[in-house]
Amino acid sequence: MANLNSLLNDAESAITPISSDLLGLASAGIQFINGEHVTAPTGGYSAVYAFGDSLSDAGNASIATAGSVPVSSVYYNGHFSNGPVWVEDLAQNLGLPAVKASLAGGTDFAYGGASTGATPVHTLNPTDLPGQLAQFSLAVPSPSPNALYTVWAGSNDVLDIANNTSLTPDQQQAAVRTAVSNEISFVRGLAAHGAKQMIVLNVTDLGKTPEETARPSSTASASTLAAEYNGLLKTSLQDLVASGAVKVELVDTYALLDQAIANPTAYGYTNVTQPVWNGNLTDPHSGTLAATGAAQNGYMYFDNLHATAHTHALLAQAVGQGLAPVA
Repeated sequence: MANLNSLLNDAESAITPISSDLLGLASAGIQFINGEHVTAPTGGYSAVYAFGDSLSDAGNASIATAGSVPVSSVYYNGHFSNGPVWVEDLAQNLGLPAVKASLAGGTDFAYGGASTGATPVHTLNPTDLPGQLAQFSLAVPSPSPNALYTVWAGSNDVLDIANNTSLTPDQQQAAVRTAVSNEISFVRGLAAHGAKQMIVLNVTDLGKTPEETARPSSTASASTLAAEYNGLLKTSLQDLVASGAVKVELVDTYALLDQAIANPTAYGYTNVTQPVWNGNLTDPHSGTLAATGAAQNGYMYFDNLHATAHTHALLAQAVGQGLAPVA
């Protein structure tokens, strides 16, 4: 979710055992749009192609900034976390080829800082969803029909809208509608390029992040706008699936996050409000670590906006168990 373009301008583990029933977690946060399950083809999926922002970035932002964003001495191997992100875990859990950054020749086209596209509060950048689609189409002109696609975007859009104090409520809602329209256009573009099985994750409850709870005036707005985004996204995806263009599984990360915060010990957490790292993305001297080693797995957030590897692993297991079996 980091705004990579702003950072460029500013020049600014083991996973603990899961004590809860992940099937319960999955059923709370996985929805099948119009009954169209994402079903593994005979023989299974061939690969995973990932798109979105820092929550799915396996190293593209780091490569694009020569390792300066996020700072390598604090963050794991160019990731906005202390370990692999969820889509890497998902591919491993499904027994698929490792997901790597597209700039390193891999199948993960997500970039830290990416937004859905141009909106009233955001100028289009090359790393946004339209740019990712263009890069993917060029790099993979004939994708396998058995590939699984993941899309997780919208968080940067919602944060920009929530924290733009010049916007009226009507203008905020209009900007949210534009962002959702951008994401749906992107999904249509993937379908037109051959995507048949897709996992779309909605926006988390951003008002619960350490970044937003530190700004009480924006907390309610961030949560409310994220919920509005998610409602519009679900309705729009239902219409898209009804057209027969693609099968979509919608993951309600907003509900998953709130459920884990309400019952943290069930998911191995000891702290769901404070980050492990309280500094910024570029300066290793800007903060301190609240925990090291395996103790970091007790935290939901690694920094003020980004999840720990433990959180990513929980999400990957929930999504994997929510997938329909081979037809």
